Amino acid sequence: MGGTSAISTAVESAVKSIVPGATIRRFAGADRYDTARQAAETARTLAPAQKVFVVSATSWADAASASALAYQKGYPILLVPKSGANAHTDAFLRATRPTTVLIAGGTSVIASSADAYLAAVSGGTVTRLAGADRYQTSAAIARYAGLVTNGETMTYNAIYVATGLGYADALTGGMLAGVMGNPLILTATDTCPFGTAAFLQEKKLAIGKLWLLGGESAVSDKGLKALDAVMMQ
Repeated sequence: MGGTSAISTAVESAVKSIVPGATIRRFAGADRYDTARQAAETARTLAPAQKVFVVSATSWADAASASALAYQKGYPILLVPKSGANAHTDAFLRATRPTTVLIAGGTSVIASSADAYLAAVSGGTVTRLAGADRYQTSAAIARYAGLVTNGETMTYNAIYVATGLGYADALTGGMLAGVMGNPLILTATDTCPFGTAAFLQEKKLAIGKLWLLGGESAVSDKGLKALDAVMMQ
């Protein structure tokens, strides 16, 4: 995923040598917006969903929080600048006309004016899933993921938890959470932020297990105890 400035041809060749029988396809556009559009077009051919996620191209946390639901339901993830307007993203929305555009993130990363703009471009309904910070936004997405009235089917018997301070664990764990039909939420290294705590307390009667993604440098023993304390309240 990405051009040779992101993943070099040397890495591509190394992967080919390890799995010589595999077909390797590179998604690489003129920029990150175009690369996301290419991936979205392929995703739509595999699972033609009527919803899409729109996330900030410069803030990874909201995209990571959306990844589990996006994977489960086949919702493409598109990138936008703060204004919400980008030619590649616009082209995809105009061509596919999704019924619902899910903006992941608050107005500090995607401007409030983007709601009306994306509605006009797509012809669909725009729903913004956001909170005061990345943790509250993550919780908002997790709540939406279980709303049967919106056609969502995630359950809260298990919750996947990753640090909100680095993308790697959430990026790789989002697919697993999606496969299992459970949401992914973010937490801090040594504490349980307000948004995360509020969500866990709200859903704790349904939660049977928390899966922590990453080692103690990501979520420390102190952070683990903070999560446990929330669940025990």
